[in-house]
Amino acid sequence: MHQGLRSLPTVPFIVLILLATTASGLRAAPPADPESRPVADPQPPYVSSAECRACHPGNYASWHASYHRTMTQVPGPHSVIGDFSVAPFEFQRIRFRPHQKDGRYFIGVQDLESGEAEEVREVALLTGSHNYQVYWHTTDRPRLLDQFPIVWFADRQAWIPRVAAFVQPNDRIRDNGWAPRTIVDAVASFSFLTHFDAITKGVIDARDVVFFLSLIAFWLF
Repeated sequence: MHQGLRSLPTVPFIVLILLATTASGLRAAPPADPESRPVADPQPPYVSSAECRACHPGNYASWHASYHRTMTQVPGPHSVIGDFSVAPFEFQRIRFRPHQKDGRYFIGVQDLESGEAEEVREVALLTGSHNYQVYWHTTDRPRLLDQFPIVWFADRQAWIPRVAAFVQPNDRIRDNGWAPRTIVDAVASFSFLTHFDAITKGVIDARDVVFFLSLIAFWLF
């Protein structure tokens, strides 16, 4: 066995090592190919928007000029509105590094608290093109995507945390640490869901009763 290993040619052996090293490096950012994201697969009797254009040119033109047409897109120079050339930045001790390479878009995410290495994922799909743009990456499950925790705020031309752009369930808002707990609880106390959640579990709290009676009185008088 040892003699066989010593007899291996040096150059091919080095090439094999380089190939293995390159392959391991590519695992950090798997390509977002069509096999790993939802794709258009029209089946009869469904047709694309191109078929509607012939019979309904006015409706097609109105839709085509709206943001609905660009709601979901594949990343590219004409669809990505976020700045992927910015320097790395932090939100809540999470370091983000948007960057672009060979026409492809990536976001590196590193948890500074845990000290783990940066995880780089490729942007596979985009949602939104008007107020916010959300970026999706692939997961371990085929055709199942997940959102990056940052979004692009078009009006301010800046990256912001996703929780600052969209409404979140109360329990998730309380745990994300974006504001002091007292402020979050005060805002949540005005939520219908906060008071209704306990009732669905069979718990009658005087504070919930007062809230709903006050709400009824407000709309009646």
